[in-house]
This record gives sequence, structure tokens and C-alpha cells, in this order.
Amino acid sequence: MKVFDAHSDILNDVTNKRELSIENIIENYHLDRLQRGNVFGSIFSIWVEPEHSNDYRKRTFEILSAASAELYRGRDKVKFVKRFEDFTRAERENKTAILLGLEGMASVKEDIDLVYFFYQCGIRAGGLTWNEENTLATGISGNSNRGITKYGVGVIEVMEQLGMVLDVSHLNEKSFWDVNKHAKRPYIASHSNVFSLRSHPRNLKDEQIKAIADSGGVVGINAWPDFVDENNPTIEKLATHIDYIVRLVGIEYVGLGFDFCHFLDNGTLDSLLGNGNTIPNLTNAGQIQNLVLALKQKGYGDEELNKIAHLNFMRVFKEILK
Repeated sequence: MKVFDAHSDILNDVTNKRELSIENIIENYHLDRLQRGNVFGSIFSIWVEPEHSNDYRKRTFEILSAASAELYRGRDKVKFVKRFEDFTRAERENKTAILLGLEGMASVKEDIDLVYFFYQCGIRAGGLTWNEENTLATGISGNSNRGITKYGVGVIEVMEQLGMVLDVSHLNEKSFWDVNKHAKRPYIASHSNVFSLRSHPRNLKDEQIKAIADSGGVVGINAWPDFVDENNPTIEKLATHIDYIVRLVGIEYVGLGFDFCHFLDNGTLDSLLGNGNTIPNLTNAGQIQNLVLALKQKGYGDEELNKIAHLNFMRVFKEILK
């Protein structure tokens, strides 16, 4: 089953290895797993690690620079997606389609012109925050009574004008509903699960899921263990998150955004893992088809699985990436 993964942090590994003068990282360290998982495309996110939060803009540019060099050098294996037609070209040329996103836009600060700059650099998706509170909006770790600022509203307007996909994963509830108020086009939660099944602040409540569906957007289900189950995360329980959204809003509004992080350095990974759990047989992209099998065992047919695995996100991209 062909898969689109709406959230990957591979660029952090790319950047760290390039700082050690290693090149062709996607091809030599990641492409085999992506191909074994039948991942034909993915959003590679620019995520600033917590240890770099004091110089967010500098680190954003470091990761963007490394990504640009890597995508150019690996152009015989990967296709840099800037418009929807590039997905078709990637498949025709037997390349993996890579769309760049910003997992948090604190680097914009109050300089909205930077959104145009990022667009010109090829970035086509973005979330206003990671977990932090910044000049644009408020993430899950920020003040629960604080939402989006006037600068954040301006960023949404520019993103929609340019044709960039707006991502609400990591926003707190107040910011989420502010996005819902101001967004005029479909928006996504690239990597979030169901709060009713696992009451974690990174997960979405039913009314939020309904709002995303009403916008025409998609929720990408996340394989981060703590968002699946507090004590015993399994593939079957992750499949249950998908099933829940299907029953709540329909098959057209759920996709996949795995958030695999096995390649992060141990210090960063340990700081994020919390309880230390992993999902057996779903720790990297090469094991994605195990989830497809679990969904088949739940009774999903090929037409339904294709919608979940890639077609739903492709529908959103076709509308926005003009």
C-alpha cells in the first residue's frame, strides 16, 4: 500500500550528519527504510530542537541550508515538491517526493516578510508553533488563555495567499480555535491523535477533529508512543485511533503522520520519550506496512486504505499547492 507520511524529522539527522562532513544522508541512511515502508512521499519538517531554542532563527536556517544541499545532491533519488504536479513527476521518475515544512515558525518573530522568503526557499507547509509560546501563537506548553497574535493572523493570511498548507499540530486549544476562525482554506493536523482515547495535550478533542474535517482538512495519525497509549502502546491501539476518526467524521479526513524519531541523538530522544515506551514493530518507516495490515484486519478494504494511506492528504495538497 502506497503511503504518504505527513510528518518526518529526518532533516535533523541530515543537519547533524552534514555538520560532521557526511553527505547523501537521505540516500545512505533513510531511503531504504522509506522504500521498505512503501513511502512514496513525506513532509520533511524543519524542527528546532529544544537545546537550540535560544537561537531559533539561526538553527532554522542551518536546517534549511542542510536540507537544500541534500535535496539538490540527492536529486536523482528524491523530488523536491513545490507544487502538486511534482508528486506525479516524482512517481513517473521513480523518486521519493519530499515536501518541506516548518514545525513551528518562531523564526518569523514579527517579520512577516520571512514567510515569503520561506516560500521562495520551497517550504510549502507550516505550523505556527512547536510546543512553545511565541510571537505568532501559543503551543501546548504555553499559557492556556493565550491564542494567536495579530502577527499570527497575518501569517495565516500570507500562507493562504501563497499556497502553503497550515498545520495545527502542537497548538494549544485557544490557538487551534483561533486558526479555525481565521483560516479560509483546508488545514491539517499533520501528526496528532485522539484525545478521547489518550488524554494527552498533543491529541485532539472530538470537536477539534470535526472542525478539521469541516474545513476539508486531514488529521495525520501519529506513532509517537505516548500519544497512542500511556502504558502499553501497540499497532492495534494506533489503528483504533484511526478507526475512531473514521467513525466520528468519515474516511476522507484521516491520514498518516508517523513522527518517527529513532535517528535523533540519545540526549534529545531521551528528553522527549517520557515513559520510554515504544510501539513494537512500528519504530521506523520500514515497518509502516504493519499498520496497514492491522487496518486490513479491522476490515478496511483497499479503497479505504488508499484514502487513509495517501489520497486524503493528496486531496488537500491538490487544492492548496497551486
